[in-house]
Amino acid sequence: MHQAKYKVISIVGARPQFIKLAALHQAIKNEPGLHHIIVHSGQHYDDTLSGNFFRELGIPAPDYNLGIGSETHNIQIARCISALDPLLEQEKPEMVIVFGDTNTTAAGAIAAAKRNIPLSHIEAGLREFNKSIPEEVNKLLTDAVTDLFFVPTAAGMQNLQAAGITQHVFLTGDISLDLLYHLPENDDILRKLNILRKQYVFMTCHRDANTSSPKLLEEIVIGAARCGLPVVFTIHPRTKKAIDKFGLQKLLPSDIFKTIEPQGFYDTQQLIRNAAAVITDSGG
Repeated sequence: MHQAKYKVISIVGARPQFIKLAALHQAIKNEPGLHHIIVHSGQHYDDTLSGNFFRELGIPAPDYNLGIGSETHNIQIARCISALDPLLEQEKPEMVIVFGDTNTTAAGAIAAAKRNIPLSHIEAGLREFNKSIPEEVNKLLTDAVTDLFFVPTAAGMQNLQAAGITQHVFLTGDISLDLLYHLPENDDILRKLNILRKQYVFMTCHRDANTSSPKLLEEIVIGAARCGLPVVFTIHPRTKKAIDKFGLQKLLPSDIFKTIEPQGFYDTQQLIRNAAAVITDSGG
């Protein structure tokens, strides 16, 4: 008699989550007793932020794409919960897995908890201790209803312990690092951009707190321009809109800044690895 598989749903929506999903999927696909369903919320819907990563990292096409798109935090979370609820009712998984601290993470956690489905949180326990940061609220909401905590750092373990969470907590390290063991050694992206090792600064900037404030964004760009080396600046769609909206293009002269679209995982890792320094507001 055929034995039913243990059904697991992974819910993702942003680039750092795709990276973690890629590492997890490599392990899950070798487990014959598991049936892995991938749900993409559509929070990152631009192809450079989504499709490229799925293709490059060998992640199967999502079984579901909720298409929630770009919206305010509350509306994004509400749309995601609303789309997830009938999906969870239909699939009836034994476990839901969420990653990180995005609106997709919080929505997935709430939807699973309301359906009484056991919840695993990969990257649990991390804190910024500032609830004005949207991701901090997502962290707190998610860990409040999580059943299995997979923690990347010792500090994360201490944060959970301080909150009275000591059961079903596992110090795993950062799952993203699993992919770096297979990082190709090539300089293709450096040659393409006509830059030399250790003779440029790599920069990203996309946090809402920075891109919604013309003063902060201007100070970040001006500060980067003073670093004394060419700056390779990968511009997130949100950041590009902000630069255009605030009229900051003049602060990005081509003799200092080499502005490019978000790159794939491996090219981004090469740009980080070979840079003299990195300027970023991203944890992913």
